[in-house]
Amino acid sequence: MTDHPARDLLAAGNEALLEAAFRTGDYAEAETLLPQAMERVGDDRATEADVLDRLGWSAHFQALDRGIDATHVDEELDLFGRALAIRREIGDLGGVAGALFGIAVAHHVLRGD
Repeated sequence: MTDHPARDLLAAGNEALLEAAFRTGDYAEAETLLPQAMERVGDDRATEADVLDRLGWSAHFQALDRGIDATHVDEELDLFGRALAIRREIGDLGGVAGALFGIAVAHHVLRGD
C-alpha cells in the first residue's frame, strides 16, 4: 500500500480490469474501484491521467467482449483524449505515447479506420 489512496485504488482497479479483460469478463470490481480512484485524485494530475487511461481501456475491453461493439467508442475516445491532454500538460512524453496508442486502437479496432 502507498500513502496515496487514489493510487491504491488505481492499482486494485487495474488488477481487476486485467482479470476481467483476460480471464473472467466480469468488470464490476474494476467499474467500482476506478471511479473511486478518480474521486480521490485531488490535484495529482498524473494519477488522474492514469485513471482516465484505465477507464478508457475498460471501455475498450468491454466493447471487444461485446463483439467489437462501437456503441461507446466516443466515450472511450473522450477518456483517452482527456488523459492525453493531462499528459501533455505535465510533460509526460511516455504517457502521451500511451494515450495516443489508446486513441489509435479505438479508431482502428472499433471504427475500422
